[in-house]
Amino acid sequence: RVGAAFLAAGGGATRVRGEHRACGRRARKAEAARGGQRRGLVRSGAPRAGSVAMGTGAAKMGGKSIPRDALRGCVAVVSGATRGIGRGIAIGLGEAGATVYITGRTQRAPGAAPKKDERTLQATQEAVEKVGGTCIPVAVDHAKTEEVEAFFQRVVREQNGRLDFVINCAYSGVSAIKEVIEKKKPFYRMPLSHFHAINHVGLEQQFVACQLAARAMLGELQSDSETMDSNKDSGKDGSSKRATKCIINVSSFGGLQRIFDIPYGAGKAATDRMTADMDVELAPHGVRVFALWPGVVATEAMVDAFEKMGMTGDESAPHGIANGETPLYVGRAVASICWRTHSGADSRSRQDALGGHVRVVAEHNRRHGITDEHGRAPVSLRSLRFILYSVLGSRASLVPDWRVPWFVVKAVAKTSPQFSWE
Repeated sequence: RVGAAFLAAGGGATRVRGEHRACGRRARKAEAARGGQRRGLVRSGAPRAGSVAMGTGAAKMGGKSIPRDALRGCVAVVSGATRGIGRGIAIGLGEAGATVYITGRTQRAPGAAPKKDERTLQATQEAVEKVGGTCIPVAVDHAKTEEVEAFFQRVVREQNGRLDFVINCAYSGVSAIKEVIEKKKPFYRMPLSHFHAINHVGLEQQFVACQLAARAMLGELQSDSETMDSNKDSGKDGSSKRATKCIINVSSFGGLQRIFDIPYGAGKAATDRMTADMDVELAPHGVRVFALWPGVVATEAMVDAFEKMGMTGDESAPHGIANGETPLYVGRAVASICWRTHSGADSRSRQDALGGHVRVVAEHNRRHGITDEHGRAPVSLRSLRFILYSVLGSRASLVPDWRVPWFVVKAVAKTSPQFSWE
């Protein structure tokens, strides 16, 4: 049962570097800092100093996390931002003051009043502006390459060639995944259209968006007859120092361990591999590329799925959506990664060490003291506390938040590629 739980947790990729090792002196300091707080599955109560904690007002940022308005003047693109993780990322960047272009297909009807829990571009725009960001919604169907290209050309034209961050989050495979789960079809009985549904607006269009983003960041994506050079970024002090830009591809633990089905796993593993290789080519030009692994995220679709399965009641379960990562928790991780890369808060040697690697949301946020809007910091999927819940139940809250080393994860999980000793 422990092995099954461990495999279910999954984790890792060809190039994964853990950002936090809860052992030795650092672990003892962290435990001492937490003091008398409840050792639950998420950190409870008020967040410690230096964490990000924000309700619906202005962002409260500082300490080890990210300074207020740290991304003011920066231009970001977030695809698939009408709902879920994409929406949370857009709001997270808005908290830091960025100008955020968001894409999606769903728009509010002209003249219609806003609705509760509305999932439209305009609803996301209002949420971003409410926390202090600037948001520009653009209707884009990422299944159509010509629309994606026209969108990036528009950003280049309107921002005079400036583009600092691109987060590829658009994905259209949720319905196809649900169908596979319900019908339990093996791969040899799947129509080819299923593979396309999972990986077209996902892997394939991530590649297209990365191409266009890289060209825009390097000043090679011209608009009309204007001459632009996005390589000449100046710092806030007017210096000519060039800031590092970054591209983030949203992936998943399915890049290492089987989740859902074969087309899904193949797409996520390919995203991680593609990310690593793109970073090799772009790093010399001041652009870093990362893959992002959220945990169990309480998106609208996930909440609906967990409710149908009756898995929302146990608030002590890290597997339950009640203790999952919120979309804004993911968004704050992205804002932190963008700021640390862009500002030089991460040294050049650290950027080189992390470039092309997977960034695990829970581990990055724990390292830098970032919490969600409820003041919580969910544990990583490779945390012993998460893994042992299926065996210990609520008593798992007493287990230290120690992370299983990646080499153990990769040895136990059915990673790819598999080698034989002959």
